Amino acid sequence: MLKLFYSPHSCSLASHIALEQSGADYETVGDCFELIETEMFNGPWVMGEKYSCADIYLFTIAQWLEADEVDISRFPKVEEHRLKMREVPAIQKVLAQQ
Repeated sequence: MLKLFYSPHSCSLASHIALEQSGADYETVGDCFELIETEMFNGPWVMGEKYSCADIYLFTIAQWLEADEVDISRFPKVEEHRLKMREVPAIQKVLAQQ
């Protein structure tokens, strides 16, 4: 059974499908990021050595963590990734327009 969580700032079916297929038990945004941190993140980019669209997606949803009252310091790999993404010129350009 596919179980979805609701966050006031986000809703993503793709991450839930991946979590369901992994067989993980999860209930919250923090649970989902715990799985990403410990089981899914290959580093230095999401898929390993190459930057991909998965990095943009993870960066986007990781931007919502504090608004969802999740302490990002629980996820050092995700936090490091978020900092690294802020150095990407295209990301800087988008963030400057917000």
